[in-house]
Amino acid sequence: MDITLHKPWLVSLKNKIHNPPALFLDFDGTLTPIAPHPDQALLDPSTRGLIQSLCKHLPIVVISGRGLSDVKKRVGLSRITYVGNHGFEISNRKIKFQMKNETQWRRFLKKLRSQLEEDLENLQGVWVEDKGITLSIHYRLAGGTARRRANFILQNRVNELNNQGKIRLSSGKAVWEIRPPIEWNKGKAVLWVLKQEGFKRRWPIYIGDDETDQDAMRMIQKKGIGIAVGPPAQKGAAHYTLESPREVHHLLKWFLENLPPSTPTAFK
Repeated sequence: MDITLHKPWLVSLKNKIHNPPALFLDFDGTLTPIAPHPDQALLDPSTRGLIQSLCKHLPIVVISGRGLSDVKKRVGLSRITYVGNHGFEISNRKIKFQMKNETQWRRFLKKLRSQLEEDLENLQGVWVEDKGITLSIHYRLAGGTARRRANFILQNRVNELNNQGKIRLSSGKAVWEIRPPIEWNKGKAVLWVLKQEGFKRRWPIYIGDDETDQDAMRMIQKKGIGIAVGPPAQKGAAHYTLESPREVHHLLKWFLENLPPSTPTAFK
């Protein structure tokens, strides 16, 4: 990772970080490259070290579609805030967010998961991931025929539930997501976090690569900075773009070198 980050917008960003910032980081596709299977996504130790150093100077949130326990395990740092399941789980050493009627929802989702696993079991490369509060149906490793068949089966199984408002069905990068039928996403989770102790009056910087991250960038567009990871054509609501997780790593290093000395520690 021995390269220098050259972005014209860094000059503007340097001026803006004199306002006390809070840093929000997506995990898959942002801190780590997208892996063929979610279990293969590993955080580079040098990136973990940068986050550990940065959290001494500003509050850091890792926000992910993964389950809370999963993303906590993969990052492995105690002084930061974690947001899992696209915002439905939020936790640090001082705060915790929990959705209403979670127990009933989990029971319903467990039954739906069993039905989907039975429906999709013969499709190679398609599998159901139970993340507790959400389900992910992955098809990155599936061929075209299996993907089309999976889509057909999924629509037959959940369309009525979706239309009845019993679930929310969405899609991401080679994945379908089944979420609670609540108007909640990464953007609303970011706004909730910014109202908590240690984040109030902080200026949010959000870095992410997925469509679900655009929800957050839209929420902070006029009162923060969004940085999309990927081709410039996928910039969306972001102010700036980075090409890859490798450039994200170097931006974290840039932050460490350019944060004002007076920036206080968020969590002790």
